[in-house]
Amino acid sequence: MSCSNNALQSSANALGLPLSVIHHIVHDPSSLAAPTQHGLTVAQASYILEAGYTSGFRAVFNVNAALAAAATVITVCTISHSELVVGEEKTGSEKIQLRDEQERQGEGRV
Repeated sequence: MSCSNNALQSSANALGLPLSVIHHIVHDPSSLAAPTQHGLTVAQASYILEAGYTSGFRAVFNVNAALAAAATVITVCTISHSELVVGEEKTGSEKIQLRDEQERQGEGRV
């Protein structure tokens, strides 16, 4: 949440508010529901909320998108590829039958 808090603080700084008011707003953004208690107008409170949270959550979204893209690239690069040559496509039951036949042939040799 520090990204959104920093963005909220930056938008409040842009209005030239006193540090005590900015500190209170950053620690309790719900106090902007009644902006007159801080000596703010409704327009100033709207600006702080919209500019602060919009840029803050944009930063969080961009970081998450970058991490998702990196995870996709890493996954694609590390997945091992194996190709099947015609004749190697054996089902589970065919593999069992082949193993049983090999065991029977091995028992005949003593």
